[in-house]
Amino acid sequence: MSDTLNDEIKTVQNKLATVGTPNVILNESVLAIVAEVTDYSKKSLDDRRDFIGSLFEAKSLNSVFQIQSEYAKTVFERSLTEAMKIGALYSDVAKAALRPIEGAMVKPKE
Repeated sequence: MSDTLNDEIKTVQNKLATVGTPNVILNESVLAIVAEVTDYSKKSLDDRRDFIGSLFEAKSLNSVFQIQSEYAKTVFERSLTEAMKIGALYSDVAKAALRPIEGAMVKPKE
């Protein structure tokens, strides 16, 4: 019986040793998040530059309010869309990070 227990301990130790190995999927997911945030930041800066240019070209106070309202609506929609994309990418990172741990877990014997 102690041999079986020792075998189980060695099996668990071997599985746990694989948890510390680098995970290529995890690295790719993190790089995808960085790329997505970078693209969004560039687009946001371009949109802000265009917004400020539109404000300077406005001829009346009503047009300023209209430009500001359209900009706020656009920013909100894009931010929400981007948050959903990044949330999905973070979900992928969490799944990839937990995959080795799931494999290392010992299932109870019936």
